[in-house]
Amino acid sequence: MSSPYISSHYLREALHHAQAPAKFIENEFARAGIDPAILENPDACLTDMQFVSIMLALMQHTGDEFLIAGGRRRSAYGNFALLCQALIHLPTLKKAILRGIVFYNRQLVDIRFRLRQSGERAEISMHWDHPAQDPLHVTTEAMLTVAHRLSSWLVDQRIPLIEAHFAYPAPAHVEHYHRLFHCPLRFNQQRNSLIFSARYLNYPLMQNPASLRTFLRTPANLFVPPTTSQQLTGQVRALLGKDFTREFPEFEDVAAMLALAPQTLRRRLKDEGSSFQGIKDQVRRDAAIYYLSRPILSITEIAELMGFSEPSTFHRAFKKWTGITPGEYRQGLHR
Repeated sequence: MSSPYISSHYLREALHHAQAPAKFIENEFARAGIDPAILENPDACLTDMQFVSIMLALMQHTGDEFLIAGGRRRSAYGNFALLCQALIHLPTLKKAILRGIVFYNRQLVDIRFRLRQSGERAEISMHWDHPAQDPLHVTTEAMLTVAHRLSSWLVDQRIPLIEAHFAYPAPAHVEHYHRLFHCPLRFNQQRNSLIFSARYLNYPLMQNPASLRTFLRTPANLFVPPTTSQQLTGQVRALLGKDFTREFPEFEDVAAMLALAPQTLRRRLKDEGSSFQGIKDQVRRDAAIYYLSRPILSITEIAELMGFSEPSTFHRAFKKWTGITPGEYRQGLHR
């Protein structure tokens, strides 16, 4: 879920970064239904789709998905879509992140990405050879945000960040960083990076070519700060894990891991329109759908991966979750 509004701050920065001419602004604002006066109001907001419309138009106008950062073209418009198509079939988030890093590190001569893992923490970092080429930090903010949003979309749940580090002092618009990253912020650090639990690296990718086409048609979630309304639901999903051959932890144990009283956890999940049983069903349903999209696995093998001792039990559960049998779902993928 995403917020329907974005601060005009990011619109002003993007237009300045791309050196958009007045005629472009006039035409694209009219097309997107944006009042030009928004550029003079620091407290103004625009809808997510209005923002995405301008961002895509800027990328097409500059021919660069980095909006000519530092006066140099870096990645042709459309390369991000090609990257997504290249990684959508990979088995885990770690492999997807590594492929994305190789993809961009081969294109970019002055920006380097890296994945580090130390114990239970993982870190995606971004290094500029010449940080002065990103004086407003527009590209740094955008690339770290996209890395987080894309990773979360690939595993079909918001990945909570432990910390976000930046190799520059806190900017004047630092309050926007809290909305972007929802985690403790550290400035004047050695590198620009996002730190999260390493367990997410082993999560399977839950998307498919059909969902990718939808995602690329409406990429608002790459730019829109996530709300916290589903944050607890995402944490519970993460604690349940992806190993379905073992029993899920009990509700009381999950509450203890979240440092919440069981009644508090139950109430807060209800406030999010969720429940513990519902989350368990969703996690297993999503994993089953993921496995069914992999034709190399038989339905019997999938039933075993899902922790069912008998394929018939898996059939009944899947039909309860989706309204159709696993075989019918798999047939529908190839129509």
